[in-house]
Amino acid sequence: MKKKTIHLIIAFSIFVVLVTPVKAQGVEGIDLLILPSDIKINTTETRSINLLIINNQNFVDTISLSVWPPTTWSDIGLDEIRTTLEKGNVNLPPGSNATVRLSFTVASSANEAITTFIVTAKSIASPNVSSSKFVNIRVVRKTDVYISGLTLDKYLLEPEECVLITTTITNFGSNVGSYRLQTDVKTGSLMLTRFDDFIEQIEAMSMKTITKTYCFEKHTIAGTYTVEVTLKNILNKFVDGRSASVRIKEESNIMYEKSVSYTPFAQTKTIKVKNEGNVLEYDFYVTETVSEFISKFFYPETQPASFESVDGKVSYRWLVDSLEPGQEVQIKYEIRFFSIWFSGLLLIILIFFAFTYVYRPTIKKTARAVGHLKRGKEISVLLELKNSTIHEIKTLVITDSIPPIVQLDQTFETIKPTTKKTEAGTELTWKIKSLQPLEERVLTYRIKPVVDVIGSIKLPSATVSYVDNKKQKKTASSHSVEIK
Repeated sequence: MKKKTIHLIIAFSIFVVLVTPVKAQGVEGIDLLILPSDIKINTTETRSINLLIINNQNFVDTISLSVWPPTTWSDIGLDEIRTTLEKGNVNLPPGSNATVRLSFTVASSANEAITTFIVTAKSIASPNVSSSKFVNIRVVRKTDVYISGLTLDKYLLEPEECVLITTTITNFGSNVGSYRLQTDVKTGSLMLTRFDDFIEQIEAMSMKTITKTYCFEKHTIAGTYTVEVTLKNILNKFVDGRSASVRIKEESNIMYEKSVSYTPFAQTKTIKVKNEGNVLEYDFYVTETVSEFISKFFYPETQPASFESVDGKVSYRWLVDSLEPGQEVQIKYEIRFFSIWFSGLLLIILIFFAFTYVYRPTIKKTARAVGHLKRGKEISVLLELKNSTIHEIKTLVITDSIPPIVQLDQTFETIKPTTKKTEAGTELTWKIKSLQPLEERVLTYRIKPVVDVIGSIKLPSATVSYVDNKKQKKTASSHSVEIK
């Protein structure tokens, strides 16, 4: 402390010697008045004074203002008093004046002492013209106990990180007392947490250190947070306070989780979208793609904003307007089996009826004659059997007949039938053991008219009886044939 005082006295003496000759010029050139020039300031407080600058010259001049010693000169301990000039330069016409405010702020750790500052007004046009005045600042401690330090182990944090808050309380007096320290972590007016510590005793001329740890949550919004410490006495009256800032980094992280559940009638798909970061996410899309066939049975709980079909697939897009940190939205849709089952059942019924009424064994009868129907003219008759089912049929009996107007040619190119004379003509019968699924068989025979025919000959329909896969006996008939 002695060394600092000697430095201050030497520097002050040199400055006084340097400025003494120019002070005499102040009345004729420029003048400086300070009101008041002696002030008392309590620790942690700020006081302001007025500097009146007068231009006695016969021309316009710019006057620069400065304060000595500069408060950044920590070697002499003046960093405990901060000075702030309202402005550094003043432009004055001839014979005019202006007022500038000068403020002094005293730190909570400042010692009780009188400190002298020199304020100088200097002409820019004429550097040798200046005026200087003294200001005496008397520091008075509001209390001997104060917060001498507030530090954080980190000032830039990731989400979920913790900050260590260290507060130092100093007692410069001779009295022992009890105090309460309140530590707040907040952002704006929103309080995140508060620590209350009762300090039972702070010894005279000693320091007390209190540490607290606060861990930010995963979804703490990115930004600047304030740590405020307040010292109060046993009567809960304010003694001292300090603050520091900590910043939480931005982290963007959107998570998607998909789950599927089933009922007899539907498949339900749920998409959970959660903002696991610490910044507001907005105006983004969630996309889900299904096949074009499945899209016919697609029923969303919330209608998508848009959809498009490309290459046999349909993409649905839902717009999420905004998602706060930690917030979650759900998108749900169903694939309804009922529609699929109904369609499938309908298809099965159609197939059943198709195989029952369309795809069943058939017999087709055709006849061909060349030229006029004369006596002895040969007519070829063709019977086509086809098993159109997917099952084997057995014990087939094919029956056909010819009228008396024609006679049967006993030459056969296929299986020879058994014949029997009836009142209606001649009956022909073929027996086949079985026909495999989709198997075909052709039977032929020839007939000849016994007289010349004027007009046409009508041949009756042929019939086939068979046993199906359920061992049921069934029949099928062809159309009759008319020969002209």
